[in-house]
Amino acid sequence: MKECLNICSLGGDYKRVADDIWAKQKVSCFGMGVEGRVLLSCCLGKKVVFVAPDLVMAKRAFELFEQLAGEDAVFLPNGSDPLIFKEAQNSENFITRISALKKIVDGKAKIVVVPSEALLCFYPNPERIKNLSIELKKGLNVKPQELCNLLIQEGYRKESLVQSKGQFSLRGDCLDVFGPDFKHPIRIEFFDTEIEKIAFFDENSQKKLEEIEKINILPFTEMMINDSERQKLLAKLFEEREKSKNEDFSRIIEKLEFKLEHNQLDNSISFCYGLAEHYSIFDYFGCDDVFVIDECKTVFDAINAQFAEFQARRKELLSENMYFDDNNLPYFVADKIFTKIRNMGNLAFLKLTTTNQFFKSDSVYSFKTTPVMRYVNNLGEFASSCTLWLENGYRVFVCAKDAEGANQIQKVLENHEIYLDITDQVPLSSKQGAILPVEFSSGIMFPNEKVVIIGETQYGWYVSYMAMLMGVGIAVPVDRELPT
Repeated sequence: MKECLNICSLGGDYKRVADDIWAKQKVSCFGMGVEGRVLLSCCLGKKVVFVAPDLVMAKRAFELFEQLAGEDAVFLPNGSDPLIFKEAQNSENFITRISALKKIVDGKAKIVVVPSEALLCFYPNPERIKNLSIELKKGLNVKPQELCNLLIQEGYRKESLVQSKGQFSLRGDCLDVFGPDFKHPIRIEFFDTEIEKIAFFDENSQKKLEEIEKINILPFTEMMINDSERQKLLAKLFEEREKSKNEDFSRIIEKLEFKLEHNQLDNSISFCYGLAEHYSIFDYFGCDDVFVIDECKTVFDAINAQFAEFQARRKELLSENMYFDDNNLPYFVADKIFTKIRNMGNLAFLKLTTTNQFFKSDSVYSFKTTPVMRYVNNLGEFASSCTLWLENGYRVFVCAKDAEGANQIQKVLENHEIYLDITDQVPLSSKQGAILPVEFSSGIMFPNEKVVIIGETQYGWYVSYMAMLMGVGIAVPVDRELPT
């Protein structure tokens, strides 16, 4: 993240929050909007786990984090439903999840955004994630068929032609593999048992893209168990099948047994996660890392509600003999999650009307912000504001999302005798400002000028605003939105 965006360097309460976090105090903050929460979380200088109330809010927060932190930010979605057996799992969700976990254990993720439900999920052993990838390099001796067998054990499917992630194909002395973190599949060429070439290729045209010296292939499954664990799981499944009173559930167990017996450890095996060794999200982070709770009460209620739903559904499945008659739950108890969070470094964001139900705060900060006034349903007010700004000597830059939005805004302003040109570049010579029909990334900076920037919250807005606060000029945070 660019240094000009580091609000903690401004001093005041921003710096005090960061200092308290570094002193391992538990901090609560009132009155900040989501953009401010994201920016402050980025500026703490620690690894942050940002917990959002639900999937939609988590994705929104991640988009903001990605604009600020780039590849240092990862999104970790919740796993598959632990109470439903699916032979075909959501591969896109898994790919996002396994790629995020790999970056976390490798120390490449500084910001991890999760929905609250992800805290209840089971996770694979972090050490397995770190060490279980298949390492291949030119000159290595390995039998192609042995490599195929290993790929099957790690959740890959054999196909005649590789077209999507999680597939592999062996044709003659060429092995194609599409790993979960690859943009394109790789082609491994053998001379007998020696790896002669490794190269990425286009899955559509089959043309070679880039030759490489070595590659790590991640597993395409979360059920990363060794042979001893697999045998224990088979024994538990056998016991469950013997006492099963439901034919449909017995057939599900038989499918699981078949896959385990043949080392086909795809993601459908996660249905019996509760019977196997499992870990929590907290096993991926240390005591110095910070859990940031966004909308504290909403997250607290969401975790309790999700746990209650799991419990009710599991009780119903047990009454129908459609789940394992075992005391081990396939998800974590809500109270255990709350205890784990209290043992970490914490920063909670709250509304003025709510309380912090996660932990007792060592320090509390209140940031005064004005309510967001939206121009979406009142473009006449927007035009009046523009008139006022221009009369007071401000440049006005209106950031529309696309050309259609820019034309709509221009017509509204012209009806009020305000004339701003539409341009895809910031016109340094313009005395009034402009309407920008595209998202910009360079920022708008006019030394010793008064500027109003209005539009969607984005990286360029932050660059401009923070640069002005650092002394480049004067900025007015109007805190309003246009239609997008």
